Amino acid sequence: MKYQPVNKNTCPECGGDSRVMRTYYTDANDVARRRCCRVCDYKFWTLASGEEPLSNRDYKVRYPAKGTERERHRLVRVEKR
Repeated sequence: MKYQPVNKNTCPECGGDSRVMRTYYTDANDVARRRCCRVCDYKFWTLASGEEPLSNRDYKVRYPAKGTERERHRLVRVEKR
């Protein structure tokens, strides 16, 4: 498998933009994403280190009022209280 650094969403073959096909979680709390280039259709992996939880006391997640249910849950906004 070919892994790319965190936030490296461009295709390693052509430099084009990519989309996430699937998301997986590892035992170490890392996020592995299978991506596909929108330009050349090359498939590759990205790996992000463990996510840090946000304190409910300090942050609030806001869902948009408009759009389909799927769009509302994908396009959230995180605000500091």
